[in-house]
Amino acid sequence: MRNVLLVARRELQAGIVKKSFLISTAIMVAILFIAVFVLDYFANRDTSEEATQIAISAEAEPLVATLTQTAAAQGTAIETTTLGDADGEAAVLDGDAAAFVTGTPPAIAVTFKHNPDVDVIQLLTDALQSQALADEVTKLGGDPAEFTQSIAAAAPDVKVLEGEIENWGPNYLVTVVVLGLLLFGLISSGSIISQGVVEEKASRVVEILLATIRPSELFAGKVLGAGLIGLIQLAIYGAAAYGAVRITGVLDGFDIPVGPQMLAMLGWFLLGFATLGTLWGALASLVSRQEDVGAVTTPMVFAVMIPFYVAIYLVPNAPESAWTTNLSIAPVFAPFVMPIRQVFSAAVPGWQLALAIVLNVAIVPLIVWLAGTIYHRAILHTGSRMTLSEVFTKAAD
Repeated sequence: MRNVLLVARRELQAGIVKKSFLISTAIMVAILFIAVFVLDYFANRDTSEEATQIAISAEAEPLVATLTQTAAAQGTAIETTTLGDADGEAAVLDGDAAAFVTGTPPAIAVTFKHNPDVDVIQLLTDALQSQALADEVTKLGGDPAEFTQSIAAAAPDVKVLEGEIENWGPNYLVTVVVLGLLLFGLISSGSIISQGVVEEKASRVVEILLATIRPSELFAGKVLGAGLIGLIQLAIYGAAAYGAVRITGVLDGFDIPVGPQMLAMLGWFLLGFATLGTLWGALASLVSRQEDVGAVTTPMVFAVMIPFYVAIYLVPNAPESAWTTNLSIAPVFAPFVMPIRQVFSAAVPGWQLALAIVLNVAIVPLIVWLAGTIYHRAILHTGSRMTLSEVFTKAAD
């Protein structure tokens, strides 16, 4: 155990002072701050639109009251100004008015400068139809006001059986960002351990190290060190995102537990790295050159990307399906699928969350044994790339 800790400390001390680590971490923190501040700007900026200016001739003034009521009902801001024919057309040409309405209702005409504004035309059409309907109700001896109230009240009562998921939109956005950081952390940590393994193998340093410690101790130390580097980096990202959210207050109006989600992200990272990170390092031991690392570790990239995309595309469309339930518990998939499922499901049973954690922990010894076997049998192999079939047919030293 002492040798494992020594190797882990060496990996940690060497990794956190590398320029690549410092630069990538600083860039990512800056991106997170910028993204949150941009989101806050667009979320809190004044979205009120300027009122549409409509010039009205004296003959068309009887339509103004209905036009104003119709615009208010549709949530459209308008301002009307009564002008003569010459002044009304001049206002349109000068851009002071979007349209000039002339004529006596219901026979009105509308003048535009260039292309007709579809929204203005629709607003005028609705106003004319409302006024025509009110006139017909009056002719029949009815009260237009009561008729309008009756029409407005004719709407169904909405009943929800299982309750509405509150703030699922912002919660989903936060969860996707958290999973994106988790994805980045796993890939980054996998790259760290794979590059370290190949560097030692290519420089023959590993032969010197194995003269003093066992391969299992060396590999365990490297995995532990790379995992700690990834955990530190991910904690920095989480703290930066949480700090930016608190500073801007962009989520103050929503009941979203950002802090607990960040802590949960670190826990899921540990489980994900214990399975995927160890295999990442083991597969890297199959090659002796940095140029070949990508070829052997590409499957691990897919092993991380597939659960991520399954989580963000499957779960929102089928949150209660058997596929979603099973994948949220399954090893490798659970760190990505379970957090999204918790957003879209009214309540994930506690036993399912516990089972997901237990299964992910239970598979770790098997993955560690498999990765250790690959590393032990491949780390001293030099020259051409070693295949997995060669690894498992080779007698252990």
